Amino acid sequence: MMHERYFVRVVIGLMTFIFMSAGIATEVKAEFRCQGRLIDGFSKYDVLRYCGEPLYTDSYHKHIVFKHKDEIIKTNCEEIDVWYYENGVKKYSVSLTFNKGIVNTISHGKPAP
Repeated sequence: MMHERYFVRVVIGLMTFIFMSAGIATEVKAEFRCQGRLIDGFSKYDVLRYCGEPLYTDSYHKHIVFKHKDEIIKTNCEEIDVWYYENGVKKYSVSLTFNKGIVNTISHGKPAP
């Protein structure tokens, strides 16, 4: 019985390592709250309303590309905006990525020095 549990732990550990090494592991979705509200899916207006002005903003254009019958097709550009905030006592950086004016991705960074 003891050997079976050890074997199961080893197999699970190896599978986790293999999947993570191959990039197959699922990404844990980050959260960000302002004034007690989870802001995932909020508009820029609502983020400004609850979180205030960001420390820094950036934007870039992203081409949507897909393949159709061995032909690569580019569609219109989408403007992507990224807003940066500090979060919490340890001053972790948080980046909010907006696609079409809506929070699409939330990422946490390292604490500021």
